[in-house]
Amino acid sequence: MYEVYGDNVYDLLRPDKVKLNVHGDEKNCTIVNLTAVPVIDLKGALKQLATGCHYRTKAETAMNAMSSRSHAVFTLFVEKTATPDCDSAFSAKLQLVDLAGSERLKKTEAEGNRMKEGININAGKLGYSGNILSKSPHHCDIFG
Repeated sequence: MYEVYGDNVYDLLRPDKVKLNVHGDEKNCTIVNLTAVPVIDLKGALKQLATGCHYRTKAETAMNAMSSRSHAVFTLFVEKTATPDCDSAFSAKLQLVDLAGSERLKKTEAEGNRMKEGININAGKLGYSGNILSKSPHHCDIFG
C-alpha cells in the first residue's frame, strides 16, 4: 500500500514511512521497494489495509477531524491454484484507490500548511500524482 503526498510516494506498510522511487514514461511506471506482505485470507488483507490507513497522512480541517491529505493505493494480488477437486487456476490484481479530499479552501478554513496541502491535492490530481494514479491500475509495476 502506498500514498501519493505532494510529489512523493510513500510506503504505508512501514512505520518509518519510506519515500519510494518511481521510474517511468508516458505509458508505464515502476514503484521500487514497495513492501509486499503475503496474506492467506480476508482477515490478513484487512489487517494490512488498516496498517496502511493508520500511517496515511491525515490532518484536521474545519470540515473533517481526520481529513486524508494524500491519495492512497492498496493493491491485492489474488491467486487460485489448481487442486485435485478443481483443476482451474487464475490470478488477478485488484487495486483500491482512495483520492484525498478536495474540499473548498473557504469551507475548510485552511491556513498555512493545510492551505498549501489543499492546493496541492487539487493540483496533484492533474499533475504528478494524477500521472502515477492514472497508470497504477494497468501499467504500474510494483517491485518489493
